[in-house]
Amino acid sequence: NARTAVGITRDGSVILVMVAQKPSAPANSGISLPALADLMKTLGADRAMNLDGGSSSSLYYNGKTFYGKVDLEGNSIKRPVKSVLLVQEK
Repeated sequence: NARTAVGITRDGSVILVMVAQKPSAPANSGISLPALADLMKTLGADRAMNLDGGSSSSLYYNGKTFYGKVDLEGNSIKRPVKSVLLVQEK
């Protein structure tokens, strides 16, 4: 499934991850929770948390929105998001 996660490295850096579905295989792509945990470790996360999964997975960064779920034609599925995590520089 599509998933969104946040992690913190030992030096305090923040890692934001959103794994989307592949447009060519929307029903058979994304990432499992165990694989997401392994990915976060690989990226250097000392602590991490799964934020969301499925069709409401999305990430807004640097003025652009990334959506995690696509339809059979590869078009992004946009759903309302009821909660957000805001990360700002000090």
